[in-house]
Amino acid sequence: MKIDLAFTPLEMEKKDLTGKSVVVIDSLRATSTMVTAFENGCSGFIPVASIEEARDLAAALNDPKVLLGGERGARALEGFQVGNSPRDYSPRRCAGKRSS
Repeated sequence: MKIDLAFTPLEMEKKDLTGKSVVVIDSLRATSTMVTAFENGCSGFIPVASIEEARDLAAALNDPKVLLGGERGARALEGFQVGNSPRDYSPRRCAGKRSS
C-alpha cells in the first residue's frame, strides 16, 4: 500500500486522484483557527452544520459583533467576513466579536 499526503487543498489540486481513495482530515485547521481567534479577542464560536444555517443564524442575531466565517473548497464564501484560516482572525477583526 502506498500512502501520499497533501497538507493543503492547493496540493490536492496538483494530484491525479483517478482510481484512488481519499481521506480528508481538517481538525487541526479548525482548532488552529479557533485558538488564534480566541487569542486575538474573539469571545466565542457558534458552530453550525451548513452555509445556509450560518447565514440564517447571522441574520437572526442581527448583531454587528458576529463574524460570519467559513469556506468551501478553500475558497471564501460570498457575504462571509472571514474564512477558516487562522490568518483571517487578526486582533483588529476579532476584538470583542464571536464567529458563527
